[in-house]
Amino acid sequence: MLYALNQHKKTHNRAWKCPYGLCKIACDSSSHLQRHIHEKHELDPSRSYQCLERHCPKYSKFFPRKNNFKRHYQNYEKFHGSWQDGR
Repeated sequence: MLYALNQHKKTHNRAWKCPYGLCKIACDSSSHLQRHIHEKHELDPSRSYQCLERHCPKYSKFFPRKNNFKRHYQNYEKFHGSWQDGR
């Protein structure tokens, strides 16, 4: 129980600050900060998902994780049709 309380307290202490210039993001753990840096500052297009539907408002946008891309597909289903599993 004490461990869970201490973990919860850490969510309020955002000690992990983003080192990139004007970015004001602060995270509660180093793993969350690393994910932020990867997704927002160091995105590798070859390891990302890209919207290739020309009629979509987010055409050519890269998504860092599959679940982000899937959510995009579902939110813009009228442009894409139903979700297809793939890159």
